[in-house]
Amino acid sequence: MEWTDVKARVRCAFNALEHQDLHLLENDAHERTICARLADHLRSVFPGYHVDVEYNRHCMDPKTIEVNPERDEQFVYPDVIVHHRGNDDSNLLVMELKKSTNPESRDPDRRKLNHLVEQYGYKFAVLVDLPIGGDLITTPRPWPVCRIHPSSPRAT
Repeated sequence: MEWTDVKARVRCAFNALEHQDLHLLENDAHERTICARLADHLRSVFPGYHVDVEYNRHCMDPKTIEVNPERDEQFVYPDVIVHHRGNDDSNLLVMELKKSTNPESRDPDRRKLNHLVEQYGYKFAVLVDLPIGGDLITTPRPWPVCRIHPSSPRAT
């Protein structure tokens, strides 16, 4: 599957999220709640794939990433993944979502996504800033999806 197809499907899922679950976005619901609803919408546009929220398994072991040159590892829980469980050959998409109300830097999420791509072979990685509350009014449609891998110079 190519990026243009993945991007179109992801945007379709976000469109469904906005139209069917607007209350969650308007009222600043917890990120996990929003991710779970997004995963429901992604399942409908990625038939034949598993779509999981905070899936932390790599076969039988917990999923970890290396966080520094000394090879220290930490457990990792990607927000949403599109894959086939138990097999790294079909790791299609890994996503990290941040609400626009979250002031934290997105740099740790970018690093996390890059590590997940390198270590587990995801074909695509995206970081999305979810417009929340009043930001829903000012954010252009379709919402920007920032592709981290393969690297992209801008949100697409």
